[in-house]
Amino acid sequence: TSTHTASPTATYTPLPTNTPTPLPTMTPTPLPTSTHTPLPTSTPFPCLHFGPGVDLNRCDLSDKDFRGFDFSGANLAYANLRGVNFKDAVLTNATIAGASVEGINLTNVDLSTTDIAGITSFNKASLINVVFPMGAQLANATFTDADLSRSSIVGANLENVDFSRATLYRTDLTRANLNGADLRRTELDDIVLDGANQQGANLAGADFGEVDFDINPIFKDADLRNASFFKAVLNNVDFSGADLEEASFSRAKLKGAMFANTDLNEANMKDADLTNAIFHGADIEDANFSEANLTNANFAGAINADSAKFQDTTCSDGTVSDNCYLDGRLHGVRP
Repeated sequence: TSTHTASPTATYTPLPTNTPTPLPTMTPTPLPTSTHTPLPTSTPFPCLHFGPGVDLNRCDLSDKDFRGFDFSGANLAYANLRGVNFKDAVLTNATIAGASVEGINLTNVDLSTTDIAGITSFNKASLINVVFPMGAQLANATFTDADLSRSSIVGANLENVDFSRATLYRTDLTRANLNGADLRRTELDDIVLDGANQQGANLAGADFGEVDFDINPIFKDADLRNASFFKAVLNNVDFSGADLEEASFSRAKLKGAMFANTDLNEANMKDADLTNAIFHGADIEDANFSEANLTNANFAGAINADSAKFQDTTCSDGTVSDNCYLDGRLHGVRP
């Protein structure tokens, strides 16, 4: 007989209790304390080394002695160069643009390849035998009391430049633009002004003694009061509209010169050669033409001719007279 075997009773096994694992506590890590590192102190290193290609930008070099130094390719832009002695130094391809150069000594220095842009004052500078860049832009600069003897400033723009009391002995200003320039009380002995434009320039008291112009300059509307042209060669020069009051042209050569509408009050024309000169509308009050040669000179419209001085003068018609006006011997004007 089959015996019934009971199925085993299922024993309940509980699932393991899910015990939450606490998240790790966030412990803040302090940031490292910021330690201030001072910026390196600026040292004057660049201003203590001199030579070719050196960078001396904005350095204070005032009153230093650099005679004969080689600064070719150096950068001295905006540096303080007041009173610096650069005599016989080399500044080829260097730049001194914007530098302060009052009282600087550049004697015998070739600046033809030097950048001098933005320099506004060369006052009291020694610029003897200096070669400036061709066509240098120097408008409105000042050269008061500077010595530019035997220097070359050919083709430069010198409009409204102040040369008062400067020395321009044998200075070459060929084709320079001196429109409105101030040359009062300036020494101009043997200056070269061939083709220079001095229209409207202030040349009161300027000394052009014995100057010989190969290419005629322009003196239209210039202020030439008390200027001296003693023995100067001024043939065919245009003085139209100029103020020549008390100017001296004694023994000057003025063939074909134009004096239209000029003020020649008390001007000294003694022993001057004024052959073919034009005096249209000029004021010749008290002008001295004694011993002058006025052959073919034209005085049409001239005023105050009755007070002009003539003695041993060769009049317009070639006749020698002590009073060309009263004798009716001036072309274009009658007593």
